[in-house]
Amino acid sequence: QSTWGNQSTMRGKGKRRGGSVGGRGKGKRNKRRRANSDEQPLVQPASAVVAPQPLFMVEDEIEEVAAAPSTYQILLSSLGASVHEPAQSSDEDEDEEEEKEAEEADEQIEENEVAPEDEDDGLDAPESAEMELDNVQLSKDELKDADSESSEDDDDIGIHTETAQVMQSLTPLQRDIASVVNTSVDFVYGQRTHTNADEIRQVYVKHALDLVMHNRRRILKNSEKIKKAQLKGETVDECRDQGFTRPKVLILLPFKNSAKKVVELILQLRPQMSSEQVSNKARFFKEFSDEDGDETGEQYKGRKPEDYIATFGGNTDDNFRLGISFTRKTMKLYAPFYSSDILVASPLGLRMITGAEGDKKREYDFLSSLELVVLDQTDVFLMQNWDHVTQMFSVLNQLPKSSHGADFSRIEQIYLDGLSAKKRQTLLFSSFLTAEMNSLVKRFCKNEKGKTVKKASYDGSISEVVAQVQQIWQRFDVSDVQDIADKRFDAFCTQVWPRLKSSMQTHTMIFISSYFDYVRVRNFLRTEEASVASCCEYTKAADITRNRSFFYHGRKQILLVTERFHFFYRYRLRGVRNIIFYSLPEHANFYPELLNTLTDSSAASVLSLYCPFDALQLERIVGTGRTDRMCRSEKSTYLFC
Repeated sequence: QSTWGNQSTMRGKGKRRGGSVGGRGKGKRNKRRRANSDEQPLVQPASAVVAPQPLFMVEDEIEEVAAAPSTYQILLSSLGASVHEPAQSSDEDEDEEEEKEAEEADEQIEENEVAPEDEDDGLDAPESAEMELDNVQLSKDELKDADSESSEDDDDIGIHTETAQVMQSLTPLQRDIASVVNTSVDFVYGQRTHTNADEIRQVYVKHALDLVMHNRRRILKNSEKIKKAQLKGETVDECRDQGFTRPKVLILLPFKNSAKKVVELILQLRPQMSSEQVSNKARFFKEFSDEDGDETGEQYKGRKPEDYIATFGGNTDDNFRLGISFTRKTMKLYAPFYSSDILVASPLGLRMITGAEGDKKREYDFLSSLELVVLDQTDVFLMQNWDHVTQMFSVLNQLPKSSHGADFSRIEQIYLDGLSAKKRQTLLFSSFLTAEMNSLVKRFCKNEKGKTVKKASYDGSISEVVAQVQQIWQRFDVSDVQDIADKRFDAFCTQVWPRLKSSMQTHTMIFISSYFDYVRVRNFLRTEEASVASCCEYTKAADITRNRSFFYHGRKQILLVTERFHFFYRYRLRGVRNIIFYSLPEHANFYPELLNTLTDSSAASVLSLYCPFDALQLERIVGTGRTDRMCRSEKSTYLFC
């Protein structure tokens, strides 16, 4: 596909497995259900070929329009549903159902279980509303458990009761993050590193589990209250404690290796569950583990930087989606989405289901009632396809197209009014913040409780440059953000290229962060009949080897390199004597990393083009203190030695 979707195919590592998420199930009941079902599986739409978003996006504030008073009635009529009483079942039926579920779990968990041959999209419709919501047909043990675990003041305490009990055991960083996360505000954290990744992951996974378990206890308690009132023939006040669908948490991750760590952490945080109580556990570890058994990136040690090993160690397939459901005694992996509590997916894996506007087959009703969305390693999404992220956010918390067996008498009013996005909490963790991330938060994060942004103050990665080389920074001015690409290209053609051509400078690498700029510069140099070799994210492995060799031996004088190419390969490019940064890298560590590979630093030169709109990238490289002066001063040229 032409979009930067599956990076694993480029790196030659990690098979595309289709990201199956459906509940496979070897139990007799599931087999009978599939044998008797006439429904056809949902056909997954092809991923749309969409160009990445522009480097900068300027969005106006969107006015919030209050829903009309008749939204509830309109919604009921459009979905063809009516308010109905919760379904009831006798004690004998409940006991029998629990015994069947226990037998099914025993049959499903086999140590020699293998992945299914057929793919499942995870959107299988449940047999009934009772099975889907898991809050109507309840056993006596579950209701008794709800009474023992919950108290009358649960609503006052909130969803963070369990988290508060373990605050003393958290690290200082975890306490700082948890103190913000537990207020239910949107949180943007721009200081994630490969060293604190585990600490951050523990905080948001624990927070997600607290939310799911609190909602479950509240629903169980209200169901018991309704049941007791009905047995006594009494009326009961409205118990609005649900959304349209069951999933409440969505965790977006770039690769399967990160998803594997999240699921392992969930298992650690629920130690009361034995391996026999986790359905499809063997299948999960088979599909989400590295095929060669290298989970820690041993093959890269000594050859790649530590941050690269932390990112690409393990299974790097970026097309996956997984539903996780919880009951009192069991946890099920590969649960159908409409029966799941937590969804773990990659942007590409989710986009394969949600599709794009105009696709015939689209499904995103299961995202209509989310209360927590977590984006971890958001900076990696920029190196994949950011458009998948923005498209996914555009369909979150929308009114569903069908009722999916929901009990409208128990749906919270904020969902019925179409304002559930105001209730959703978004947690964004990244190594740095970009214009795209800021635009995403501004456009789609409408949490009524507000948002908190944690931004770093940078000393500048330029201090990590070991080579003694003159570094020239050339500013070009631009007044409109939409003219950045054209002004940058004009500055290169009129100021940089004539000097480079006349000096007969050889062994020059031109670093370009955007693929579109890369294509533009490559075509220009070809018209100038320059001696150019190029390496981008779409270049074949054989061509990469040949072009690197030509450049090293001097058969090609100029080497074009994109930031995505360097991100996914991190080659130590030999033969580089001069570097031109056509645009600044988003990853500030790339700047000293490339400069420290210069062959002869005493005779080398480095030129960087930038404009005031590159302030975020510039700040990470030269430092916070120098950025304002370099962007606003009358001088347009700066020299670092």
